[in-house]
Amino acid sequence: MRPSGARLLLGLVVGIAVLAIVGIIAYNFGWSASHGNAGPMFGPFGGRHFGMGDGYGFGFQPFGLLMAVIFGFEDNGRIVLMHDYMSDEPVLRLPLEQVGPFVCFLGQRRSALAPHDAMLEGVRIGVDNWHRGYTPGQTGRYWHGHAGLLKWREDLQEADELCFDEKRQLFFVNWWVFDCLADARTTAEKFLRRNAYLLAGSPHRHALEAAAVFADEARLLRSTMADKQMFLGPWTGKGLEHWTNTLRAREIAFLGQLLTLESHAIGELENLLDASDIPIRHAETTGTGWSR
Repeated sequence: MRPSGARLLLGLVVGIAVLAIVGIIAYNFGWSASHGNAGPMFGPFGGRHFGMGDGYGFGFQPFGLLMAVIFGFEDNGRIVLMHDYMSDEPVLRLPLEQVGPFVCFLGQRRSALAPHDAMLEGVRIGVDNWHRGYTPGQTGRYWHGHAGLLKWREDLQEADELCFDEKRQLFFVNWWVFDCLADARTTAEKFLRRNAYLLAGSPHRHALEAAAVFADEARLLRSTMADKQMFLGPWTGKGLEHWTNTLRAREIAFLGQLLTLESHAIGELENLLDASDIPIRHAETTGTGWSR
């Protein structure tokens, strides 16, 4: 179904962003993050409606399309305590009136994992998603990880064959996923560096090696965004009329660089799991859903 690039949005970001979201943030609170093709971006994320008196938090998605976990209140509910996907603060304290509208993700509660196990579970799910292939949707396929990058590049190569509406849709998805990747890879590096202390020996070394590669990738993505010459999001002041064949050829070459970096980082994470005796599900799936 054309354009398949319009179905990239879920999978490319999930593959590594899930390291930070599922790992320490979610699992330490004992909530399931299993995927069921529901929910705006990451599927059901786990939590309860303000039922935190017994120490459990819930995941939520602010309308800014990021992720966080609310786990408590202060000042009789006037201050919200949370772990925020984009914040460097260990605990973010936010006045309730500044939280704004958000979507809660409700799921089944289970016993919380220890920090060491939570990190390894987050890494495992991230690696599984790299090999996930695609998931069927109502109007097409959601491509993930390695397969998603290849499909993205293929769609750019075939952009001239699309009708105007399809080309416009691909133009939007192209810069949107690029922007999401810049955030996700920055966060992946932070997650691995912050939690590498939970590991020892070879797993510790592989975590830091993967973090270094993600740091290189994040710098490349951010510098490309600052140059405003490719992946023409609103910050560039350019539109569809500027998206020429020559520019797309540069974007295709750029995606080849990303594929090299991603493959290197995932290889380090696979080595980390192997050294930790965690099995890896290398199934380039075609519609089997979330690897759990």
